[in-house]
Amino acid sequence: MPLLALAPLLAVLTSLTACATSISDLSAGPVRVRTEPALQHRPERLVVAVTLKTSRDLNTVQEPELLHAETFFCDRPRDFVLLGREISSPTNDRPDASGLYTYVVLLNASRTASPSSNPPQIGFDLAAHPRSVCIRLKGGGYFAPGVSSNMVTVSETDIREAFERYRKPDG
Repeated sequence: MPLLALAPLLAVLTSLTACATSISDLSAGPVRVRTEPALQHRPERLVVAVTLKTSRDLNTVQEPELLHAETFFCDRPRDFVLLGREISSPTNDRPDASGLYTYVVLLNASRTASPSSNPPQIGFDLAAHPRSVCIRLKGGGYFAPGVSSNMVTVSETDIREAFERYRKPDG
């Protein structure tokens, strides 16, 4: 008899999880380094711009303003590191000829450690010590179904080569 009392709750929970959006075709590349201009309280900074592609139009996600990139060092996924979260669309929200939408995640090129913060933040300098970065999209609404994607890896080699191209003089 107690199992029957849980039936309505199980039906609601099952419908909520069934409506979650899964993005399974996320891919990364190319990677480039660029200078981001100062913006309001943020000074000019060097960033690693990672291009992401998917067949999913992220603007159709309920509450897309809550969608973000979850970024971390692949070899230390539990470390608290502020690499970058914001997702932008440089292509006016239209797919390319192959039907893929393009998005960009900006990763901080470096950041000073903040051991006294809670949780402690690790420092890094991708120009001096490139590391592989893992990215997945997460989010959606508080009351709407959530979104999650497959994880993509931006290799240490791709990051190193992006800095090498950035340092080469034009010509």
